[in-house]
Amino acid sequence: MDTKLPPAITQRVCKTIVCAVAITVVGLIWGIASHDAIVVGLTSAIAVAGGIKAWELYRTAKAHNYEAADGIVRDLKQNKLRKRTELLFEDQGGDVQRLILEGLHHLQVGVAYRLYLQKVTVDLTSVPEALLPGRTMLGYEMLDA
Repeated sequence: MDTKLPPAITQRVCKTIVCAVAITVVGLIWGIASHDAIVVGLTSAIAVAGGIKAWELYRTAKAHNYEAADGIVRDLKQNKLRKRTELLFEDQGGDVQRLILEGLHHLQVGVAYRLYLQKVTVDLTSVPEALLPGRTMLGYEMLDA
């Protein structure tokens, strides 16, 4: 079994850790300088939440609970209120699939990508289309044309 994580997933885990540490350091400095116990407490909560998020991403990737999809983005719609990205993704075989992703992603139409998506573990055939959950994208990388 390959234990090396793809660079796109490793980069996302590292970015999550760096952001959580940066917010924690700034919050602690601000809270201590202003003698505000509430800011220090909230900063600690952010540190814990960031650590849990990074650990979940790492654990999912280490367990190979993801799938890689290579293809071209044909259409892209972002719902900013629900923080979702809906895209039409054409794989190498010419099949087009509709993907609903959690979060707002900066993908470009007409560009080839390799998407690392968390595997779906539940049956969603009986769920109405409006209530379909978005898939978690662990990372992506642009492919050479």
